[in-house]
Amino acid sequence: MKYKITISPTEVTDPGSLQFLSRITDDYQAEYIDTDENGNEVHELEVTDEYADWVEQQLDTSDGIISYQEVKE
Repeated sequence: MKYKITISPTEVTDPGSLQFLSRITDDYQAEYIDTDENGNEVHELEVTDEYADWVEQQLDTSDGIISYQEVKE
């Protein structure tokens, strides 16, 4: 599954959220796409189906995640 994730780097304060965001950019190789008009970073993340539920759960509960959506291919 592929997700488009918008992150506000300035709103991430929770250590667990920082760790998750570090994991998706470092371990899962989320690809930086752009910075939106508000200064938020837009990333694209591709994960296998077995990790999709976990990733969605983390996206729902992490600080600094403005939005995310599944990218249909």
